[in-house]
Amino acid sequence: MQQTELNGRHECSLDDRSRLAIPAKMRWAFPHGAVIAPWFDPCLIVVPRHRWAEKLAEIFGGEINPLDDDQRRLRRFIVGSLADQESLDKQGRVLIPATLRQRADLEGKVSVIGQVDYLELWNPGRLDADYEQMDSEGVSNIGRRLVERGR
Repeated sequence: MQQTELNGRHECSLDDRSRLAIPAKMRWAFPHGAVIAPWFDPCLIVVPRHRWAEKLAEIFGGEINPLDDDQRRLRRFIVGSLADQESLDKQGRVLIPATLRQRADLEGKVSVIGQVDYLELWNPGRLDADYEQMDSEGVSNIGRRLVERGR
């Protein structure tokens, strides 16, 4: 049966060469490699390589206006820092470059979070703190705000 979504939280570890094994049940999504990039939150995203163009279009909503400072800066931040890997290795691993590891504060343990069509890589402590903040704010309040904005 072909999988259709990436989901769940998986606790993984970087090896001594800064490689991360994509959880086995998620590897089906990466037949042509992966793109690893910084994200809006203090984490990284791992997007199936063959879906990267779609993700860029989703982020930027089409063409970039070169006269728009925010678009240029955001594109530089995401696209200028990414790591493009044509394939996973035989053990299903991707290399996380030092600059990206530092950006997301990744060393040792890594929380891999499925986000339907991509993965997020989090420092487990940061992710737990984010969840605690959501709990204290009230997850239902966040949901209400999304509904009010038409989401």
